[in-house]
Amino acid sequence: MYRVVDIFPFREIAFHSIANIIRICNKEKRNLMVEWFQNSREYIRIRDDFGSGEGKKHDVMWNMLVVKSFKENEKGVIILKYGEVFEALFTIYNIPKIIERYYLVFEMSWSGSCDPCYLMYWDSTNSVFVQTPEQKDYFFLERLHCNIRPIKLGSGDWVDPTLFQPNATFQKPYDVAMVAHWGKLKNHRVLFKALRRIQREITLLLIGFPWGGRTKEDILNEYSELLGKKSNITLDLRENLAHADVMTLLIQAKMQILLTSKEGGNKAIPEGLFLNVPAIVYDRNKGGTREKINGQTGILSSFGNLHRNIEFMLENYGRFRPREYVLKTTGSAISTRILNDKIKCVSLETNGSWTCDILEKVNSPSLKLKDESCSDLFVKDYDFISKCKK
Repeated sequence: MYRVVDIFPFREIAFHSIANIIRICNKEKRNLMVEWFQNSREYIRIRDDFGSGEGKKHDVMWNMLVVKSFKENEKGVIILKYGEVFEALFTIYNIPKIIERYYLVFEMSWSGSCDPCYLMYWDSTNSVFVQTPEQKDYFFLERLHCNIRPIKLGSGDWVDPTLFQPNATFQKPYDVAMVAHWGKLKNHRVLFKALRRIQREITLLLIGFPWGGRTKEDILNEYSELLGKKSNITLDLRENLAHADVMTLLIQAKMQILLTSKEGGNKAIPEGLFLNVPAIVYDRNKGGTREKINGQTGILSSFGNLHRNIEFMLENYGRFRPREYVLKTTGSAISTRILNDKIKCVSLETNGSWTCDILEKVNSPSLKLKDESCSDLFVKDYDFISKCKK
């Protein structure tokens, strides 16, 4: 109810019910949400699907990154990505043993911090951190007043600016670009309907991959249904491209489009902004991307006005300065400093030690250290984590 319903009284009822669970956990020194989870069918499914080694569909370690080592009397820091991974960690590992030595940082894969995948990490003494780019999610965790601490970051804040640099010699053959999987929630149909109302010549670039049972054939069918008779639209559709190839194409676009109502923190939009490609974003989007759009970076648009805003952007894209803005406000170096300062502050407030900072982390496209040669510094940490399996 809290995640879905935006009607204030119902949301408040849901919040107070959840806050009451936290109060019971505090009083009884036991995590009710973990107990419920361990008795659920979801626990059995995740136990069977996740792990490490042969026969497992998903390896938790692929979505886990140590950015600071544990030292005597000083906690290390581990960043984890994707909600299922957070649940899998509880399924496979001895969490109390890990959080005695490490601060855990969760990077949301979907908007909505009112979720068992975070709340199971309630603990009476050890802080964990949740990246919450959406204000509603941040406010929810802040109001709980417990060890689960929100921080205003998301997966789109970890772009490495040195990898995404504009090139003045590149031409702009693509008028409109959309980097999104082929799932329905990305709203390709909305884009096609808007383009149907535009009379000028348009070259459209779509980059994506299969999702939710939908393939590029579904996109082509929708395109044919809505734009097949429009001779002024030229389509270039690309599928399953390498990350570097996406960048090479995106830099050749005059604008990029995001039309989802809700997601976890889009990476393509901020990557494009660093490439100096302005964006048009759905004005009711939830997930943190909307907050990056302003007079320098692009336009927030309703579905009804999308065609007008596309035409405006085609005439004025050269006036926007998205890279100039994001270089000052986001990116891997800035986000690393924000995260480091937040954890350091909590550590010192709780009588912990802090003698060295975390290393810079990037999403490219998955999480990794910016300087991958530093991975050898954390061999002992990964060895300890592997020994914490149940």
